[in-house]
Amino acid sequence: MIKGIKISIVHDNRIFREGLRFFIEDQTDWCILHETGSGAEFMKLQINEFPDVVLMDINKPDKEGFNLATDFFSKYAQYNIKVIGLTMYANDSHIKSCKEAGISGCLLKKDIYKHLPEAVEEVINNKFYFTSCIQTKR
Repeated sequence: MIKGIKISIVHDNRIFREGLRFFIEDQTDWCILHETGSGAEFMKLQINEFPDVVLMDINKPDKEGFNLATDFFSKYAQYNIKVIGLTMYANDSHIKSCKEAGISGCLLKKDIYKHLPEAVEEVINNKFYFTSCIQTKR
């Protein structure tokens, strides 16, 4: 497992964020730089140190997650930051939206603790990562 990866978390559910933070702090040598409850809040941050990977909730009825990814890449393109979308859905249109938004990987929320280390390592190495049940739909 790659050490020292800098992570930002964007998810509206505080309990989910806390669980994810606990997992990362307990099971990895990664550093959490930012943790926000919305895309708008994240984009307003005064970022002094940039993450390597953003773990972003993309399950929004208004597609906020996809729009945030697009805006994020526009604003911080020069930093080569990877985004892993966190989702509850694995349908073709969702996968297509991920790819169109420039998202490097997609994890089903139910599988996050099983696949997160592998997903982060893959996207850090400039590969795409989709959990297995999503891969079968690509």
